[in-house]
Amino acid sequence: MTDLELDVWDAWLRERQEHLEETLSNISPSEEPCRYYLLTGYIQGMLEALTMLTTVEDGKRFKIKLEQFRQNLLLSGDYDATGNYKQSVKKTAV
Repeated sequence: MTDLELDVWDAWLRERQEHLEETLSNISPSEEPCRYYLLTGYIQGMLEALTMLTTVEDGKRFKIKLEQFRQNLLLSGDYDATGNYKQSVKKTAV
């Protein structure tokens, strides 16, 4: 999922949340308990879905960033092909 797709989901879910919270503010838990708790659960579910989606995508981006750092370090020549640090051997002038 791209950053744009993630931002679109985020914007859509936040818009839905605002709409539902506005609707929820007009409902009394004592007068319409079933509808009130249904909407409350729906809002909570949407927020959890957004959090999970963000966590998964952040994890993917983090792995990509780590792989880029790894590649740059390997290209530096300080590490062998297995990723172990090469001990630098000091050359002495004779």
